[in-house]
Amino acid sequence: MKIVWFVPSLLIATQSYAGGWEASALDTGFMYKDGNYGELSYASLDYDVKATALKAPLGAASNITEKNIVKDQNRTVFSFKTSVSDFTLGLSSYTSAAMKLNGSGSTYYVLSDGVTAGHGTAIPSADAEINTLSFIGKYSFSENLDVLLGVNQNTLADSTATTSRGTYKISGKAGMGEIYGFAYSRPEIALRVELLAQPKAKMTTSTNYVASAYGTGTITAAGCTGTQTNINFNSTLSRPETYTLNFQTGIAENTLLIGSIHKTNWSKAQIDVPTGCSASATGSKFTDTTTTKIGVGRKLSDNWSVLASYQQETGGKKTTTSLFTVNNGYQSINLGLSYTLDNITISGGYSYTDIGDVSVVIPVSGTDTTYATYKNNTASALGLKLGVSF
Repeated sequence: MKIVWFVPSLLIATQSYAGGWEASALDTGFMYKDGNYGELSYASLDYDVKATALKAPLGAASNITEKNIVKDQNRTVFSFKTSVSDFTLGLSSYTSAAMKLNGSGSTYYVLSDGVTAGHGTAIPSADAEINTLSFIGKYSFSENLDVLLGVNQNTLADSTATTSRGTYKISGKAGMGEIYGFAYSRPEIALRVELLAQPKAKMTTSTNYVASAYGTGTITAAGCTGTQTNINFNSTLSRPETYTLNFQTGIAENTLLIGSIHKTNWSKAQIDVPTGCSASATGSKFTDTTTTKIGVGRKLSDNWSVLASYQQETGGKKTTTSLFTVNNGYQSINLGLSYTLDNITISGGYSYTDIGDVSVVIPVSGTDTTYATYKNNTASALGLKLGVSF
């Protein structure tokens, strides 16, 4: 049984929300197309993320509901490959990491006109993104065995984060990382098993911290020199070490089973913004995650095919001490449809994600204080892809 047909990929529509701040994982499916091939994907992601969050009046605390905490996003992926004999050279451009928060931490301790209440909650705002360009070479030792080697160029855009203690401006930075992998195939039954590894890629970048009125008080308390409110220092952040197992196999005539296991070692790839003042330092406390996907694709005719899949991320915790964490894993259902005519394939997909509940609990003076509780949040995505063989 030989199955040679296009299965619609939902690369950018299935990862509506992921652990840490991963946006999209590298998809090497385009590297296995015949001849020369290029594809362009676009996805629109819509988030409905709210929290019962701590509002801090003077002398007492209360809770309010803060909505639209995660900003809606658009993502674009471009991939191209060319083959000469047994060697394939490809590149892929995509957003590998994004943190887009819309919290009101900047006004957490702001008072107005004698009213003893802050305007906002403890949830920070953030705008950070890493765009990755992957260069990949694949050599086919035989019809059954392929080896992949490549490099990632990771580019951090100029980024900002604002908490109750002030605003952190992180300068853009570029860094390199490696890609290793191999694949085993049996074309007669449409079997392919691929293992892909990407080591941690660390970046150190200059940062400017401007303290808020509340942050100025914490700086003095932390023992920084004088009442310094504008500080320059270095921050570190990393794309985490990842391991991805992708597989597909024919299970019946014109029917394909697909799946993947994506392991991300977030615990060793934290965001560290130290400031040199302990009370004003900020950072992440991400945990390792594992994302699994299983799906079935079906060829309906010479032109049409469909795909349905289920995806789940595990490894998080029900509570966290990081105000930059807004979920504990997720579950998503993904549907895709594709149409092929000659050398052109157009595919579309929809993804619905149930985002896992989590509470932000931080010890204050020896007592655990709940700063935010995220429950019953969702995300959805619509994706469109154009693929051309030539």
